[in-house]
Amino acid sequence: MKSLHLLRHAKAGKADAGTADFERELAERGRAACGLLAAWYAEQEMLPDIVLCSPAQRTRETLALIAASLGEARIRYEERVYEAEADALLTLIRALPREARCALLVGHNPGIETLARRLAGSGATGAIARMRTKYPTGAIAVLSAPVRGWTALRPGGARLDAFIRPADLEGLGPRRPSAPAPRGRAPR
Repeated sequence: MKSLHLLRHAKAGKADAGTADFERELAERGRAACGLLAAWYAEQEMLPDIVLCSPAQRTRETLALIAASLGEARIRYEERVYEAEADALLTLIRALPREARCALLVGHNPGIETLARRLAGSGATGAIARMRTKYPTGAIAVLSAPVRGWTALRPGGARLDAFIRPADLEGLGPRRPSAPAPRGRAPR
């Protein structure tokens, strides 16, 4: 069994004149959402073994603010995640090491949302309905697939176990994120 978490980066600020999309930083609302996400991850039993993250500023910040709650996950910044379509993201996931039981992908829309929809062949009706209605910034689709290796992951072959939005976590009591940006572990 494999578990896949698909996290759309937290809310980013608008691009200023002269600021490239790649360099957009999180908005205050996005940083607050990361505190909620960190608190949620701190309560989870299954944490990612590996994290693939877009190198864009807003995805790096999102990951930095939840990283302390992820345990010993190996972090890999992957340029191909930025602006990737669902098929490209699935190719990256299928190349993950077989021994990784749980993976987290921190990326962007529309790729993250499209991939989650394609993979979810079943799941809790409410979660599927919420995901199909809107995949807001800071939302996580938690999928499980009855496969031994990531190469066997197929469209429709996963179950949507949960769809978590920052608004769903407000009762957790946000933990103020204070983690510095990760200096980056060497890609493997």
